[in-house]
Amino acid sequence: MLFKEDDPMFPGSFANAFRRLQSIERRLIKNPLLYEDYKAFMNEYLDLGHMQLLTNGNSSDGYYIPHHCVIKADSPSTKLRVVFDASCPSSEGKSLNDSLFVGPKLQKDILTILSRFRVHPIVFTADIRQMYRQILILPEHRKFQKILWRNSPQEPVQEYQLNTVTYGVSSSPFLAIRTLGELASLEKTRFPLASEVLVNDVYIDDIITGCSSIAEAHNLRDELIDLLSTAGFELRKWSSNDPSILNKIPLSHQLDQALAFNSESEFFVKVLGLQWNPRNDSFSYSIQPFNRPCVKRSLLSELARIFDPIGFLAPLTFYAKRLIQYLWTLKLSWDDSPPDDIISSWTQFCWELPQLATLQIPRKIIVEKVRLCTLHGFCDASESGYAAVVYLRSVSVTHAIEIRLICAKSKVAPLKKISIPRLELCAAVLLAKLIDYTLTTFKGVIEIEQVYAWSDSTIALSWIQSSPHLWKVFVSNRVALIQSLAPTATWHHVSSDDNPADCASRGLNPMHLLQYPLWWAGPTWLRNFDLVVGKSEIPDLKNDSIMVEEQRKVVLILQTVMKHPDSGRFYGDVGVMRSSQFHHHRRSVCLHRVANKRAKPSVLQQLLTVHQTDCGTNFVGGYRELNRHMKSAAERERLRWHFNPPSAPHFGGIWEAGIKSVKTHLHRLIGEQILTFEELYTVLTQIEQYLIRVLFARLAPILTTSQF
Repeated sequence: MLFKEDDPMFPGSFANAFRRLQSIERRLIKNPLLYEDYKAFMNEYLDLGHMQLLTNGNSSDGYYIPHHCVIKADSPSTKLRVVFDASCPSSEGKSLNDSLFVGPKLQKDILTILSRFRVHPIVFTADIRQMYRQILILPEHRKFQKILWRNSPQEPVQEYQLNTVTYGVSSSPFLAIRTLGELASLEKTRFPLASEVLVNDVYIDDIITGCSSIAEAHNLRDELIDLLSTAGFELRKWSSNDPSILNKIPLSHQLDQALAFNSESEFFVKVLGLQWNPRNDSFSYSIQPFNRPCVKRSLLSELARIFDPIGFLAPLTFYAKRLIQYLWTLKLSWDDSPPDDIISSWTQFCWELPQLATLQIPRKIIVEKVRLCTLHGFCDASESGYAAVVYLRSVSVTHAIEIRLICAKSKVAPLKKISIPRLELCAAVLLAKLIDYTLTTFKGVIEIEQVYAWSDSTIALSWIQSSPHLWKVFVSNRVALIQSLAPTATWHHVSSDDNPADCASRGLNPMHLLQYPLWWAGPTWLRNFDLVVGKSEIPDLKNDSIMVEEQRKVVLILQTVMKHPDSGRFYGDVGVMRSSQFHHHRRSVCLHRVANKRAKPSVLQQLLTVHQTDCGTNFVGGYRELNRHMKSAAERERLRWHFNPPSAPHFGGIWEAGIKSVKTHLHRLIGEQILTFEELYTVLTQIEQYLIRVLFARLAPILTTSQF
């Protein structure tokens, strides 16, 4: 255990633990069966050496952890577990968890593990029995894991200390996963296959892995048993889609029901729980009906318990998320009944939900003897939100074709209204992230020949296939992100009727989702899809009103430079001249061009269109003089001059940031020095070159040399 401070003190933790013990005893006395299970759990803890009795404990030293029980009725092994509350504050308001470094997250993402699990022909799962309790902590740290317990209220209260990694202590997940990683590192020479599984295919205490053949699976099974036994770990709850894998496993160590993929909390109660049935090798969902009154508190609580890590039910969860957003806008109190339309929608949702128990989703995503794999992603948006979904299309040597849903995600639109084209672009960003995630997950596991991305928005496609520098900040940033996340993807147009992401951006009821083949297998033409597809014909939208509105207008920054009246030298701080200085110093207007000095004239004619400044009198005077003497030339060159509103320093943040960057380097290089014109010009040129290199380094993936 790693503490934030040396030898922390927790005064008052004994009194808190004693009050909590009395509270749990009053609850247990009312339920004798529960009391017996609680005592059995604590006695097992003591008999196995996971805790020990203290005969001369010091109540002022260390930390006393309160405890309570959690009932998990659907658990195939332990129905009752004792949970230790290391977040209970002492009299100084500080708990054990507050004093510990939690450590980095080492746990693999559940979507990554499940995606890899869907690749192998032969798979099996197993559970590391009492994983936390097989790992000892240092003796000098055990004083911070003391508890109070007695088998009946008539007995004196006794002190115990826990010797192992404990549920409820914030650093325990890191310590447990780190121990498995260390074990894999130490034994990777003797058990190479098992060591790789411990690093990549373990979720909490569940091993979820597979192999390409039965013989390899048998070898991996034996390696895992031998490797974990060297550290005192034991594997239980075995299951496999091939019965031969379980031949050497005792029946008492086999799982006789579907494996449920829980969330990170072991005590999370699922309403919709993803399960794998090894008998038919498919995913399904366990259904626990909603039976609470329809008020804001219960509705949000029930909907938050839907667990769908892969996104199979993205249209369904979007329907629920949209209900939550609408409910939140009504600003009801927690126990107020929502309007009749929400109650009606909720009642219909609950009534149809049990029908999802009939859903069977194949686990395996690749055909046998695969010859070709391509990835197809679809995105769409509506006024309610946006969504993306990714499919894997695999073709065998015998021309058998399988199309499987890999992952999906949806998001509700923000309450602040955003145009549909911008939401379509947000959907494309979401798709690019899913594509990048999928390619990273399957790297070295599946060879994907080509990546195709599909959208039904011609405007979003035009943005994506252009350079980001042409557009305003919102569009520019997202286009650049898409092009960096999915550089190998080719973007194409798809009709709205053939876009499977459409339903996930609007929401579906459970019954509609079950009867929606477009979502489960993609458009029908995807099965006969030809690998050689030409670039999509995107119509010319240069004159479209939305495209014109989103075009970036490059602004020229006008800045005055103060010249010393006597020496002909320039001050080190070349800030904007104030109007009071205008009458005492000669003014000179400097036109700063944010472009490469070798830029083509045609490019500059497109960019240099707007002069935007504040309302300084020097700028206003310069505008009047130019307008009086060069009005016709300005109209011919399409030059316009815009002034910021008076007393609006928050306008012009982008170029003010650029000026700040220049001034920062000037302060560092010059300080209080006074330079000649040639020296100052040299410094400014060097700063300009450096800032342009930084800018172009960020734009390098999206700019081509032909543009400059």
